[in-house]
Amino acid sequence: AGWQGLKAGILGHSISRLEKEGASLTGLRIAIGPSIGPCCYEVSRKFVEGIEHADSHLWQNDSAPWTPHRVPPASAAWVEPEITHNEAWF
Repeated sequence: AGWQGLKAGILGHSISRLEKEGASLTGLRIAIGPSIGPCCYEVSRKFVEGIEHADSHLWQNDSAPWTPHRVPPASAAWVEPEITHNEAWF
């Protein structure tokens, strides 16, 4: 979905749709990982402000790279991710 999909709430919408269609969310797992780093992709301050407005926070530099995204359905639960090989990415 990329950053635009995340900003627009694609995760929450997808979970809501699955739930609406009768899917069991018990075994559902969602993972989002890095795909491009700041060394290769630059964005404007306006872009950063737009993401901050939509999501209320961003991680930068040495701050925690993994944060829960909004998941609207009450039946969905957040499972703390297991972070491995962090040095390979950040």
